[in-house]
Amino acid sequence: MLKGIRTVLAAAVAVALLAGCASKTSFQHDRMERVAVLSLMGDEVGVFYQGVTTFGNETSEVDVSQTGLDQAYRSRIEETLKRDFDYQVVPVNYDRQAWLRVTETAPETSVSGILFGEDLYGKYSALVTALARDNQLDAVLLLIPQPAYTGRVVQPEGLGVYTGGRSGNIRFAIAGIFAEMVLFNGEDGSDVEAARLQESATVEGAVTGFFDTSLFQRRPIRDLKGTDSFFIAKVEPTELRERALGRLFKDLMRDPYLADTVEDVMTP
Repeated sequence: MLKGIRTVLAAAVAVALLAGCASKTSFQHDRMERVAVLSLMGDEVGVFYQGVTTFGNETSEVDVSQTGLDQAYRSRIEETLKRDFDYQVVPVNYDRQAWLRVTETAPETSVSGILFGEDLYGKYSALVTALARDNQLDAVLLLIPQPAYTGRVVQPEGLGVYTGGRSGNIRFAIAGIFAEMVLFNGEDGSDVEAARLQESATVEGAVTGFFDTSLFQRRPIRDLKGTDSFFIAKVEPTELRERALGRLFKDLMRDPYLADTVEDVMTP
């Protein structure tokens, strides 16, 4: 009986390995010329409140669509590519809502995923290959949300405000872009490189509060203490507050975080 189980498991591993090896087309950075950039961060800032216990945790969203963050982020990434690399950055038309829907779906499960971990980026493959085919692209660079590890149940992701305290009070509030850039092969839609949005150098004097947020120290973050957005988890998100939060997140996408991440993901 055990021998049969081992045989089945060995066969499954072999199939998964072969499938993984056969699924990706060889990609050469030095032959990459035409690249398109998409930002898929969405139109809402997630507010993640960390209570003392699980029952005190809360999540909510603030609409910042009027700021047009995805277009702003896309433009800044394109400018960085043109400035620091010799690629032809191609402006493309695309169904933004279709890409955002895929971003919000969970990764597909498979035998190889169970054995070796989830395929986080396979869900983009069909959209990437279609976009590349229609625009004669060698590669597509995506900016997508990424959860930020906190060691607790509450983890900010994407455009997020990580906040918390005791008994519903606010003791700290940190705004940040918790994201990664992923480079995809235009030929088969497979992921080539991925890099967290962060600066390369270690930052001194990390932001800390009631809960330690030093894990965020290399990411684009802003301590909201002393601003009107500090209590965003407990106040009504008026249009004025939405605009202020949108401007803040627009300003967060800057160097060195932007330049360092682009260099990381575009350099083999």
